[in-house]
Amino acid sequence: MKEDGVMQNVFGLQQKAMVGHKLTDFMNANPELSTTELGHFLGVTQSMVSKLRHDKSPLHFDDLANLFKSTEGLLGADEFKISVLNKFTNGFIPPLPNYYYVSTNLAALSNRVITEMGQSMDALKEALDDFSDPSSPNNIKNISDPEQAFAQCYDVLYYLLPLMAIIANTYGMSWIDEGRKRVKEIAQHHERQI
Repeated sequence: MKEDGVMQNVFGLQQKAMVGHKLTDFMNANPELSTTELGHFLGVTQSMVSKLRHDKSPLHFDDLANLFKSTEGLLGADEFKISVLNKFTNGFIPPLPNYYYVSTNLAALSNRVITEMGQSMDALKEALDDFSDPSSPNNIKNISDPEQAFAQCYDVLYYLLPLMAIIANTYGMSWIDEGRKRVKEIAQHHERQI
């Protein structure tokens, strides 16, 4: 098996996914992205774009880079990318929260993230004894603390990714450029990856 195949199995990546309603909502919010222009980016016809938008044809994994390139700088582009990646990774990347219940206001969402971070810190502290015990993974009778730690960390990601997207959108920052800059800064400070 090729290495990329191994990675796809590890993350449960789908080779194709139906993203029609997400694509339609995004294009409706950004009328400057026409079906013709999107078709040009994807190397497909307008008819095929229409099929993608109406879930009559799936989007292929190999088309993600061009799809994301076509959305760069448009309203809600980062949130759109998160929602599409959630589909392709079968939930490995958390879905966006329901904004009917969660405010997209930067201050309100920041406060929500702070609360979730506090809960995850508490859960991680509770799980430290399990993490420090080398035999812990072999004892599957009581994994409530590690499960809670995972759940609380997942909740942080659930709200943190949209917060980062909204920050980038609000202040006209490029998620890609800012991410690359941060990776470079981390490397310069000799921080080691775990």
